[in-house]
Parts: sequence; structure tokens; C-alpha cells
Amino acid sequence: MMVSELLIDVDGNHFSRCFEQLEDIRSTKQVRYPMQEVLFLAICSVLSGYEANSAIEEFGKLKLEWLRQYYPYTNGIPTHETIGNVIGIIDKRAFEKAFTEWVSRVFGLGDLRVLHIDGKRLKGSANKELQDVKPSEGGQNASLIVNTYASGSSIVVAQADVSQSGDEKQGARQLLEQLHVKDRIITGDGNYCTKDLLKRIRLKGGQYLLTLKGNNPTLLNLAEKYYDDVRVDKMPHYTEEQGHGRHERRTYHAMTVKNMDHPKLKEYAGLNKIIRVRRQRKVIRKKQAQPSDEVHYYITSSDESVLELAKIIRSHWQIENNLHWVLDVVFEEDASRKRTGNQAANFSLIRKIVFNMIKKANRNKSMKAVRMSCAISDQERHNILGFS
Repeated sequence: MMVSELLIDVDGNHFSRCFEQLEDIRSTKQVRYPMQEVLFLAICSVLSGYEANSAIEEFGKLKLEWLRQYYPYTNGIPTHETIGNVIGIIDKRAFEKAFTEWVSRVFGLGDLRVLHIDGKRLKGSANKELQDVKPSEGGQNASLIVNTYASGSSIVVAQADVSQSGDEKQGARQLLEQLHVKDRIITGDGNYCTKDLLKRIRLKGGQYLLTLKGNNPTLLNLAEKYYDDVRVDKMPHYTEEQGHGRHERRTYHAMTVKNMDHPKLKEYAGLNKIIRVRRQRKVIRKKQAQPSDEVHYYITSSDESVLELAKIIRSHWQIENNLHWVLDVVFEEDASRKRTGNQAANFSLIRKIVFNMIKKANRNKSMKAVRMSCAISDQERHNILGFS
């Protein structure tokens, strides 16, 4: 049995089945290092904590015999320049679609109830000085990635690179096109609270729960008005937490739109409830710290109870705390200086492949500890890759 055939069914990650269709635009006659081999090398190296192209090259040389269990590597390991060039020419849209297909095959999306969408800048993907200059004046923005995260299973479901437009809403539209959102709730901040996106979510059979901010002044003013209206029923829910040196009280009120009489409310597809959240926070350990008292509004098409809506609102922060924070602190994504071609976006996706692999393995160790183990142990790396 050929190695490539073995990978299709045995690895449990469907690696070849999902990623082998990525087009290699290089001339066939000059290809000494197949794209599949370079991509697999990069994934194994990032899994082991080595992300710089030069480090990936050295990792490959040290682990060449181990790597040949999975791919031939007939011509050995490519140079770091070749590694960067190959990853940089992979079509990022095709790679994103392949990633989503891989997630669907490996993890299954049937049980996912809530999907969170949020954007993240890759700060090191552009020169810092140029980032302070407008693009029209010769400046350059850092790459912008819009991610979809499932807090219920702690996996990344999809990503969309929107660096060229810098428009997170475009990324959300791309993600909605490729994701199955029927009967799922999509959460996001005020950037995504647009009539167009609400309509797209509802047309695909999904629900939404989005932050309402100043970019929707009319609806925000209506929300404030109806909260003060004693004739509108407000279903309450309270939470109180203490920890990490602070005490926090949250007061939720859900107001059903059918109890409100205003034509503007009908312009928002499927709008069912408006939620008002008051957050009162006091820092305990700092006597002179001023307590905070904030009010936020959310809109939703869901008919969930205020208790369930409160849980979903809280869960949205997991995309920031459990994904973006990990990418920056554990994978040092913001420090990455990969800037040529599609390297920034494609390596961000490679990190998420590794992120999901470690989550799937469900080890009782931190992600950093798992990567350290993979750097030391060939067997641990083999197991995390899904061959066990």
C-alpha cells in the first residue's frame, strides 16, 4: 500500500482526503518537494513548537526518517526559503475551504449549537511603521482574519482572510456561505449587526445573537426607549460572581419585540428579542479602584429563555479568551513575521489545524505542555496527529 493511500483512511484526520486537492501552481517538471509534503512538515513542526521557516527546516532534517513513515520525502527536506514560498503560494480560499471540510469530517458539526464569529489582526504580518500610515499614502495594514469558533467543543470551525478589504463583515459573509448554520446561533460583536448579515443568517435557517452598538443608532435608541417603557414586559435574570480579585453582578432583561409597536423593528430579519445587560464590577483588592457600571444591548432572533440567552452572551467571550489569547500567547502569532505571499493567512490556518488536533486528543495537559511533549517524543506527536 502506498503511503499516500494509507493516509487517506488510517490517520483519522482525513488529512490527505481534505488537503490533497490544493492546487500547486508550480511547474510540475521543477517540483522536487510536493506541496503535501511541505504542508505536512509544517504542521508537524508547528505541533512541536517550531514555527519559523528556518526552524521548520531544521526540524525536518532531524526528523526526516520519522516523517518518511507518512510521506516519501524522496528529495529530503526543502530549504527554509522553499518552505516559505510553498506555503505562501497555497491559495488561501481553497485552504480555508479544505480546513472547514477537514473539521466537518473529523469533529462532526451536528452537535454544535453556538458559533462565535470575531476578527483578529496578525500584528507582525506587516511592518509596524507602515501600519501607522494610511494605505493610500503607502502604508500597509496587518493581515485581518475572521474566525469562527465553537465554544461547545472548543474547536475552530473556519477562518476567512479579509486583509485586502479590511472588512470583517465581508469575512462573515464568506463564512456564512461555507458553513452549515441551520438551527445554530451565530454570535458576534456590533461589527456584524447589519441588516444584510441578519438576513443571510435567517435565510440559511440560523439564529443570531449580536451586540447592538452605535452603528445602529435608531435601533439602539429604540432599545433604550422600550427599556424605560413600563408597559413593555422585561424578563429578568441575575448572576453574581466573585473571583480574581473582583466582584461582578450582571442583570439581564429580555424584551420581546412583538410587545413593541414600531415599523423600524420589522427591518431586522427575524428580530425576536432585545436584551439589556447591566454589568456592575468592583475590584476588591484595590481599595482606590473605581467600580464600573456598564450597560450593553443585544438583539436576537432566538426564542430562548433569558437564562439561556445570558449563557450564550457570556460564551461569546470564549473566542477571545480560549482562541485568540492562545494563538498569541502559546503560538506567538502576533510575533510572527511571515509576510510573503499568503504565508500569514496560511500559517494562521496551520496553527488552527494544530490547535484542533490537540483539542481532539483531549490530553489533561496545557496546550503548551502538549507541544513540548511533541517536540521530545515521536510517539506523542504521532498520537496527536491522530494515528493512534
